[in-house]
Amino acid sequence: MARIALREACYAALAARLVAALTGVPLERNRRSQISDQEEFPSLVLRDGGQVPMDDSESMGEFARHMTATLEGYVRSPDADAGAEASDLYARAAEALCDTPVIPDATLPGGVQIEIYVTEGALDFDAATVAESSKPIAAFYLDLSFAVRVPFGTRFLESR
Repeated sequence: MARIALREACYAALAARLVAALTGVPLERNRRSQISDQEEFPSLVLRDGGQVPMDDSESMGEFARHMTATLEGYVRSPDADAGAEASDLYARAAEALCDTPVIPDATLPGGVQIEIYVTEGALDFDAATVAESSKPIAAFYLDLSFAVRVPFGTRFLESR
């Protein structure tokens, strides 16, 4: 079996869940270029975030990290509908990630599966003005967080 970094397994699992739940909505990870009005809409961008240790877990024999991500969603629709469509895309994405545990496509050594429980953080909405875009575009930016607990020293999972 191939090894995959724990962080990568977690973010890949979030992306896979979104792709499976929101069929027909393209998803990119860690996109660097700006979204333009020539893109395919609706669309999602998942950005890997940081991580911080959780309390004194290492002294308890665990490797526990609080990890973050940002999910961006973009829609293009008639002016009056852009906000409602961005809200709908947000709700579908949050439902996909936050209502049931996300399971990475990798396991701890020995085949033990981990679960990721994603929670919503701050949400921001933005609508492009006519000066910014020739077509009505609206977007949301959702902060996500999740905790990962594995045996002390675990940095890799085994891909299935």
